[in-house]
Amino acid sequence: MHASGPPVSPTGSLALAAGKPGGGELVIVLPVHDDWEACALVLGKIAAVLDEMGRRAGILIIDDGSNRALPPDFPGPGAANSTFGAIDTVEVMRLRRNLGNQRAICVALAYLAAERPGVNALLMDSDGEDDPAEIPRLLGRFDAEGGRSLVFGERTKRSEGGLFRLGYLVYRALFRVLVGVRVRFGNFSVLGPAHVQTLSAVPDLWNHYAAAVVSSGLPFVTEPTSRAPRLAGDSQMNLVSLTVHGLSALAAFSDRIGVRALLVAFVGLCGLGLSIVAVISARLFTDAGIPGWATFTIAIIVLLGVQIVSLIFAFCFTILAGRNAGTFLPARDFRYFVGGITRTWQTPGTAQVSGGEAPAAGPDAGGATKRR
Repeated sequence: MHASGPPVSPTGSLALAAGKPGGGELVIVLPVHDDWEACALVLGKIAAVLDEMGRRAGILIIDDGSNRALPPDFPGPGAANSTFGAIDTVEVMRLRRNLGNQRAICVALAYLAAERPGVNALLMDSDGEDDPAEIPRLLGRFDAEGGRSLVFGERTKRSEGGLFRLGYLVYRALFRVLVGVRVRFGNFSVLGPAHVQTLSAVPDLWNHYAAAVVSSGLPFVTEPTSRAPRLAGDSQMNLVSLTVHGLSALAAFSDRIGVRALLVAFVGLCGLGLSIVAVISARLFTDAGIPGWATFTIAIIVLLGVQIVSLIFAFCFTILAGRNAGTFLPARDFRYFVGGITRTWQTPGTAQVSGGEAPAAGPDAGGATKRR
């Protein structure tokens, strides 16, 4: 049994204008791990895009256990630009430890579902690779869908090197074979309030956001977008983290992969059975075999069959055990990881909540500060 965890104070601190996609407020969520310079540049680009569109939004940055402290002047000199007024507030949610990009997104969505119901969320990377210039395209498609379908940015052009692209092609092919789903999208997406609420009750969200959307059965569409280069710093992704990322996506479809593996194993057993029949027939009715040849071949086939059956049973029991075991439930467990929320920017005239301070989440509630 899980404890309910430390309470999260009610907020509503992102006071946003009406007229957003689906008729609700818009919160742009950006996970960050040490990339404060790139994030500040991304915020400037987001502000310029929103200003050109005539829209407003709030920013929720998820500090994923950064080793580098939040800069004291964040979001930096760019906030003095006149277009920055399109951003009502910039708030930084501090996580108690580094969870990784996908789990930081999970905590953010669970927080929005619990504390800011009714908002639309736009997820994007904080390093600039999810190009802010593509935001109008995603929001336009979301509006066109009436907010009923989640909208992913489909990657039509990537900015990474050749080795990464080769590995990504292998991953896509493996995913298509094992799961039966074509993968060309990641975190860059727009969600409606109902999508946020649903995902907060999907355990797979803890490991992989896009896979959780697909496995949950939520309606989604894709919109072509181009991948941009990083605005500052170096990528912190390496071979190990990329491999774990891919395996986490596959883990969300263990049931589907299990069924496909059972079908393949069944076909394999049928093939082995036919092989035994063929060997015995060749031994009894032809002169092709040599002494001991048939017996030796049948023994090998039987051993292969026993191994396949053993793997089938082991895999089935593993899946059943996983379905019965207690799992991370975002709506229930996210509170354990939220250390507090700091508001670093507020456009003059934006409505104040709790005396202008952004309440914290977790046991140190009330310790959040307003920096600007």
